[in-house]
Parts: sequence; C-alpha cells; structure tokens
Amino acid sequence: MAAFAEQGKDQEEPFGKMLSSNSLLVQMVVGDGAKDGNYGAAILIYRKIWQASEKAAEGSLWRLVLAISLKHVTPLKQRNAVAKRIRQSSLI
Repeated sequence: MAAFAEQGKDQEEPFGKMLSSNSLLVQMVVGDGAKDGNYGAAILIYRKIWQASEKAAEGSLWRLVLAISLKHVTPLKQRNAVAKRIRQSSLI
C-alpha cells in the first residue's frame, strides 16, 4: 500500500483520505477487503464513482459503490471466450 501512495500526488491524496476514515476502513474489512490486496486501485475506483454520480451517497448505494470498487479492482477473466455453435434447427 505504501508503494501505491508513493507513486504521486494523485495516488497519495485518496489513499490518505481512506486511511483517515475509520468508518470506510471498517466497511472495507467487512466487505472482505480489496481483491488481491489492491487497496490503492480500489480507492481510486471508489473515488471516481463518487465523483461521477451525485446519488452515490444516497441510501444503500454507497455500499454498492464500495462493493464494486473492492471486487472489480482486479480485472475478471472472461470464461466464455469460445462460443459453442448452435444449429439453427435446434432453436425452433
């Protein structure tokens, strides 16, 4: 995490805000933490979503924002890369 924060001002500021927010840290732990330990990238995703939507703080949407940032920080591998051919006659 320190290596991420040392990359520059753009990384240092949101990381510092994350560390200063006890409630956010607790919610991150309750949410099983950032996938593969990528907390730095997770907090950047979290911040971008908050900046993009005025409704991110409403109701339980903030939990969805947090969940998305924690779980999608590491790209998911595509599982269906090879499509199966379906005979057209079997669709009728």
